[in-house]
Amino acid sequence: KVRRLICLDRNNGKVLWTREAHFAFRHNAIVAGEGLLFAIDRLPDTIVALMLRRGRKPTGKPRLVAYDAKTGKEAWSTTEGVFGTWLGYSKQHELLLQCGRPARDMLKDEPADRMIVYRGSDGKIRWDKKLKYGGPCLLRGETIMTQGAAVSLLTGEVMTRTNPLTGLTQPWG
Repeated sequence: KVRRLICLDRNNGKVLWTREAHFAFRHNAIVAGEGLLFAIDRLPDTIVALMLRRGRKPTGKPRLVAYDAKTGKEAWSTTEGVFGTWLGYSKQHELLLQCGRPARDMLKDEPADRMIVYRGSDGKIRWDKKLKYGGPCLLRGETIMTQGAAVSLLTGEVMTRTNPLTGLTQPWG
């Protein structure tokens, strides 16, 4: 788990700013775009379960936060609906995707049933949907590509295509 973010000036290596996590920054849930650095600060579900078995409860809520990349000043944050372990950013559409990264070689707490897309500049939710998918998710233009399916980044709708052999419409994949 990552306890601290450190932002360096890429030209001279000087530290511009640092931020401490309340819980831990998920390493697949840190992404930059349009002058912002986005990060999810939350404990893995396995650690939360272990704490609860020992009679301890985490204090506070998981958080998705956007920092100004130059100053480290918080641009926006939310504690509502923070479940993800992976973030992706579309510069073309200025949209931030929060989801899981489910795969056989990943931790057991990777979610595979929900995606949320935010407007990157202010965190306003564009859409929030329950969706089953395999990961990792990749952003390509207006499409979220998953293992076996594709979802519209703009609407959250599962995309379809015409089967070249049968001529029938079917889920993309």
